[in-house]
Amino acid sequence: MSATFQKVTKGQPFAGITAQDYNRSMEAAKRVLTGSRKDGTGARRGVENRSIAYVVPPENYWRLNNRSIVQLDEPTILPADDLSGFLNPLVWKTKEPTPRKSHGEHKLPVTLAVTLKGMDSPGRERQPQVVPALISGLVQVRVNVTEIDHDHADATDEGWVNGGAAATQRLDSQYSGPAQIVWREKPEETGEQWAVINLDNTYTPRRQIILFRLSEDLTTEDEFGRAEIYENGVGYGVQWRNDERGPLDERDKKCHVRNLRREPASGERFAPFVFEGGENNYGIGYHSYGPSLEPNAPDDPAHGPGSKFATFQIIQMQCN
Repeated sequence: MSATFQKVTKGQPFAGITAQDYNRSMEAAKRVLTGSRKDGTGARRGVENRSIAYVVPPENYWRLNNRSIVQLDEPTILPADDLSGFLNPLVWKTKEPTPRKSHGEHKLPVTLAVTLKGMDSPGRERQPQVVPALISGLVQVRVNVTEIDHDHADATDEGWVNGGAAATQRLDSQYSGPAQIVWREKPEETGEQWAVINLDNTYTPRRQIILFRLSEDLTTEDEFGRAEIYENGVGYGVQWRNDERGPLDERDKKCHVRNLRREPASGERFAPFVFEGGENNYGIGYHSYGPSLEPNAPDDPAHGPGSKFATFQIIQMQCN
């Protein structure tokens, strides 16, 4: 150890340290004790809350690069197989991320993770490489900015390169999403660029709001009804359809609506649902789930997420 930084004893003459070293040590001690920034502003520096998970790559990828985006799937050890192993620190299997815009109310939660180190896939004879991945907090990632004023981002199902050989993925910018864009490389430009995000997997997406017109009578005895989206009818929030399809076509305009269930007080007798309206009456609803991507999905409002058309929860109806 350099003599400059050796400990001293009581009564020992104060010597052997330069003014520069002494001042640096005092500045460092002050920052530790007060939590103030190095720039002397005196502002308290909050503790950086980061949650780290340990992950292995998706089975179908040979390699994941540093700062790849994956989705947690399930623990590598399940309690039914080995409870003792399950209660130890977890390692997670991962899969390709799914954008939240494709998840309805009957889907499982999405937990995104950003790898903090590159990884190699195990091959057939090696154990999977385990690397740390951030699931909450600040991290540097690539973001494809599509609008200058976007201040959030979410996973995209595009951007994986070289198929199963390697994977590097970006986030896509949005007006809302699980990743708040704290800083980005080119604030006045669109396109793919480096950014610092604050990842928050507790985020709940806003529902897509539409204006609809009933295609049939709806009574307070009906839980579901058929309708069509009026004109463009799109409000805000998470889309329920594929944007690449362009303008709303006839299939997109057809939809199902779900009546709001009434909760009567004990002993009272009311119709089970709130809203009623005649054919061609207008209403407002938010996206609940669907449509199914199956080619032969039935046109059945009560079929839930498996129905051919998207279902919207009614929140307001035109009076008769």
